Amino acid sequence: MKWLQILRILGPMVIISVRPELTPIIGDIINAIAEAEAMVGANGNQKLVHVIRIADHAVAAANKAGHHIDPISAHTAVTEVVQAIIAVANLLGRDLFKTDPAA
Repeated sequence: MKWLQILRILGPMVIISVRPELTPIIGDIINAIAEAEAMVGANGNQKLVHVIRIADHAVAAANKAGHHIDPISAHTAVTEVVQAIIAVANLLGRDLFKTDPAA
């Protein structure tokens, strides 16, 4: 199993468990993390900023659609979720990366 597969399976569960208020934008966060991981040459902070920017837009769209996500606290929430997802995915997938480290 590749890292992105782990992300897509595990990520939503982590978001619901760690920060359930972000449930309406789960897909946006997972896709943003996948995009960030593909950013060649970007460091961890640059990748996190990318995810937060996309989450900001997703929060605005979700709120416009009738959800109630506090845009200010969403920054902290997204940071926590991203760190949790990456930590757990890396822990579960580290042995799987031996054959495909770029996955």
